[in-house]
Amino acid sequence: MLLGLPMVAVMAVLARATLLARPLGDLDGLTIPDDAYYCLDLARNIALGAGASYGGVPTNGFQPLYVLLLTPFFLLTGDNPLLPLRLALGLLCLLDLFSLVLIVSLVRRHSTHAWAPLAAGGAWALSPYVLETATNGMETALATLLMLALLWTWDRALRGPTGISARTGVGVGLLAGLAVLGRIDATLVGPALALDLGLTLRARQAPTKTAVRFCATAIASASLVLAPWLAWSWTQTGMLFPVSGRAVRFMSLAPVRHAPTWANWYRPMLETGADAALTLNANMLIPLAIIGLALLFTRRGTGRPTGGPLLRNLVLLSATTFLAYTLYIFGPWFFRRYLFPLAPASCIALGLGLDALLGRIANKDRRRSVGLVAVVAIVAAQLGDPAFARLYTRSGGADLGYMDVGMWVRGHFPPGTVIGAAQSGAISYLAPGLTVVNLDGVVSQASFRALQERRQGAWIDAQGVQYIVGMKPNFVFLRDHAPDLSTDRLVSQGRIPGVRSLYQDWFVVQVLPPGSHPSP
Repeated sequence: MLLGLPMVAVMAVLARATLLARPLGDLDGLTIPDDAYYCLDLARNIALGAGASYGGVPTNGFQPLYVLLLTPFFLLTGDNPLLPLRLALGLLCLLDLFSLVLIVSLVRRHSTHAWAPLAAGGAWALSPYVLETATNGMETALATLLMLALLWTWDRALRGPTGISARTGVGVGLLAGLAVLGRIDATLVGPALALDLGLTLRARQAPTKTAVRFCATAIASASLVLAPWLAWSWTQTGMLFPVSGRAVRFMSLAPVRHAPTWANWYRPMLETGADAALTLNANMLIPLAIIGLALLFTRRGTGRPTGGPLLRNLVLLSATTFLAYTLYIFGPWFFRRYLFPLAPASCIALGLGLDALLGRIANKDRRRSVGLVAVVAIVAAQLGDPAFARLYTRSGGADLGYMDVGMWVRGHFPPGTVIGAAQSGAISYLAPGLTVVNLDGVVSQASFRALQERRQGAWIDAQGVQYIVGMKPNFVFLRDHAPDLSTDRLVSQGRIPGVRSLYQDWFVVQVLPPGSHPSP
C-alpha cells in the first residue's frame, strides 16, 4: 500500500513516454487535430518577429498562454517543423502529470482512506481518453492543469488554515487569470466558485468586509494578468474574445441554415453531448455508478465525508461546461476536447465516492479487500479498453490525420502560390513557403465576416487565391456561403491521391481570375 502511489506515478510516466516515442505520423492520425498546427504556426510567427498573426494579419483566434509557451521551441530548433511538434507533445504530457498530482492531492485532502487517492490516480494515469488528450498538441492539458490548480487553491483558501483573506484572494485571482489565458472556458468555473463562496461565508457568518476584500483582490489580480492580452486583442483585432469560438458556432449552425430549433438542433446537440460525455468517461463513470449503488445498500457510517463542497463545485462546473457547448457554442466535432473538463471531475468524484463507501465498512480487513478490488478493477478498466491498445498499436496518418495533406501541398505547389483552405492549420504550418488563406474564419476575422455576409467569393478574390484545397464538407460549406463565386471559375484538379483526414478524401480546385472562363 505504501508503494501504491509511486507505482501509479511510474505507470503514468511509462504510458506517456511510450506514447510519445511513437512516430509523429502515427500520433498525427490518432490524437492530433488540425487546430494543433494553428498553434504551432502562430508560435513560429511570434518567434520570427511577425507577432500573433496568420497570413500576415493579426489574429486572436487562439488561446494565448499555450502559444506563448511554444514560442521558445522555434528559437531553438531552426527550420525543422516536426521537432517543435515533438517538444510540444512532451510539454503537454509533463503538464498532464502535474494534473495527476493535483487530482491525487485533492482527493487525499478530502478522504480518510489511502485507497481513494490511489483509485483516482490510477484512473487518470492510464485512461485512454486522458492519454489521447495529453498528446493532442492543443492547449487542453495546460488548461486542465490550470483549472485544477485554481480549484486546489480555492479549496484550500476556503477550507484551509489560511482562510478567506485578501492574501488568498491574490493567489486565487492570479490563477484565475492564467486559467482564462490557458483557455477561455475557465470562465465557466465562475458560477461554481461564486456559489461555494456564498455558502461558505453564510455558514461561517463571516463579516461582509472579509468577502469584499477577498473578491476585490481576486478580481484585481485576475484583471492584472488578463489586461495585456485583452489590450492587444482589442487594439490589433477590434475584438476582446477569440474569433475562433464565433467561427465554430457559425460553422456548426450551417447545416440548419443558422435557424436552430429544439427539434432540428438543440435536442440533437444535447443527445450528442451526453453520448460523448458518457462514452469518453465510461471507464470512470461506470465504477462510480457501481460505488454509488453500493452506497445505497450499505449502512450509514459514523464518519462524515469532507468532500461535499468540492464535489458540488465539480458537478456545477461539469454542468455549465456541458450546457455551454451543447446549447450555445456547439462544435460537436470538437466535443472530445471541449467536454474534457468532465474527465477530472469524474476522476475526483470516483476517488471521493470510494472513500465514502470504505467509510461505511467497519471491518478493517473487509475495507482493505474492497479498496484493493476497486483499485484493481479501475486500472483494469483502463487497460482493457480497446482505445488504450489502439493508442499504442494502430498506425494513423493516411486515413485520419492532417500531416499528409500539409506535406503534399508543400511538395506540389511552387513557393508563393496562394492556397485557400477551410481547415488550413497543417497546410500553413508545413508549407510555410506558400501563402495560405484561411476560409473558415477560425483564425481570420475578415474571413469570418465574409462568411457571415455571404461574400466569401469576394474575399477569395481579394486575397488572390489560386487554388482551394479541401474535403467535400469544406466545399459544401463554401458553396453555401460564397454565392458570389461563380462555379464557372472553379476548375477541379481532382482528388489528392493517398491523402485522407477523418476518413475523407482531399481535393484540389483551381480558382480562375475574375472574368476568366475555363478553356473549352
